[in-house]
Amino acid sequence: MSDILLYGGIYEWTVERFIKDLNASGKDVTVRVNSDGGSPSDAMGLIAVLQDKQKKGKVKLCADGKANSMASFLFCYVDDTECLETTTFGIHRAGYSSYIEDDPQRLTQAMKDERDRINAFLRPAFEAKIDANQLYAIKGITVDELFSTETRKLVILNAQEAKQIGLVKKVIPITPEKKMQIEASLKAFEEAQKEKTTLYMESLKQAKEAMQQAEKNNATELELYKKFKIFNVILNI
Repeated sequence: MSDILLYGGIYEWTVERFIKDLNASGKDVTVRVNSDGGSPSDAMGLIAVLQDKQKKGKVKLCADGKANSMASFLFCYVDDTECLETTTFGIHRAGYSSYIEDDPQRLTQAMKDERDRINAFLRPAFEAKIDANQLYAIKGITVDELFSTETRKLVILNAQEAKQIGLVKKVIPITPEKKMQIEASLKAFEEAQKEKTTLYMESLKQAKEAMQQAEKNNATELELYKKFKIFNVILNI
């Protein structure tokens, strides 16, 4: 079973890379999560791919350190879930930053509709996964309160609490062997990020030099636009 890392924010560019890695993996895969969450709309595509992968093979979802915001909801869509004994989960309804939601001028009706649509998708999966009575007994909050758009409640769960409400099936003690495995995964992730950064910076340098040369040659706006589109493809690494 191969490991795929979902570390860092969940946004368009990170989801795109994750989906490529997932599609290139074998039938059975372990997805290791360490994320503060990110864009709810971008995470929808990630959820769809995870569900599809689960239909074709075995998918295990493991929280290595933290699974906050949208990252926590991923655990509602995978059957085989676990976390390390030091993991924390931060759960709240999908929404925009407080400076947007607290400002009627910024929060448009279209934004409200999109927020409500995503929460209408998340809530049934959350209710099907967790024990609402246990959630209330541990944290004193109902599912209605958690998904209310009148407020924005945040629930913090430790590993044992996450298991108690049913969000994960298993809590893994951090043995020396497990520590070595995590460190190896982190090292591989860091090396991959360094390689991508190097490629990005080199491509950016080439793009900048080519644009400067095009401007010296008095390129037309159409030619510059075409070059810009090509550079976008180069930079999409």
